[in-house]
Amino acid sequence: MPIASSLLLPPEVELLLHPQRWAPIFGSGCGEPVRDDCHSRWLAEKPHSHTHPEILMIVSGAGLHAHGDAIFSCRPGSTFFFGPFDAHDAEPAPHLPDARQLWFALHGSRATARMIEVSGGRWKREWGLVLPGTQDAISQWRLALEARTEELRRLRLMAVAQILVVTLLESGEGAAREDDGRGFQQAVVSAICEHVEETAGREDDLASLARLAGYSRYHFARLFKRATGMTVLEYIDTCRLARTRELLAAGRTYAEIAEDLGFSSPQSFSRWYQPRR
Repeated sequence: MPIASSLLLPPEVELLLHPQRWAPIFGSGCGEPVRDDCHSRWLAEKPHSHTHPEILMIVSGAGLHAHGDAIFSCRPGSTFFFGPFDAHDAEPAPHLPDARQLWFALHGSRATARMIEVSGGRWKREWGLVLPGTQDAISQWRLALEARTEELRRLRLMAVAQILVVTLLESGEGAAREDDGRGFQQAVVSAICEHVEETAGREDDLASLARLAGYSRYHFARLFKRATGMTVLEYIDTCRLARTRELLAAGRTYAEIAEDLGFSSPQSFSRWYQPRR
């Protein structure tokens, strides 16, 4: 019996149901990179990476996409696995053809899914939702980081993608959706809070978290304050303080804590910490 989805076109559902048709790209040393001077120049002007893992699946169309310092051709089924701080395209380049991109992002104990329509060098978010029950996918990603061999790591990552696809196909209709208004917004803010608690604010700021949430900085700042009663910076500082106290209790030095939290030096960490003790 065919699987119907109001979120996906029938050919896209068919593609997602058959992982053997996916073309996974796990890093710059995987697959067959291409040389494209125009895209390389565009990437150099817009460097982009972040702390949370993402999976990009091209479900229709074509184009190019970077993974680290390598550029790859895209086709339906191209599946990119981006770990924390893996560089990739920040937004569609104006010289690329039309495509539909399915993005999964993992943060805290939750995962989000978004369909991005790329056309004429511009992108539009067709829908966005917070997926329910994705702890297994997040656990598999963490296990992939500890895999003994590259082959086992890749198997774990493919398992993550398949779990997220199954969750989208089975539960996507009932997930908290962007057009549900406050229900979706609260779910997104909760996911962002869990993400910041996990990272203790390392490499996080209003701009990066707004992008992760899928909102403008101004709109996200308002949503976050309304949901939590705190500004984004106040929440980041709260999580950093909690992590600092844990590390100090464990006997860690200022230098070690500064590195863990992403400060440029122990002195920089001390200047931040002393007024907040």
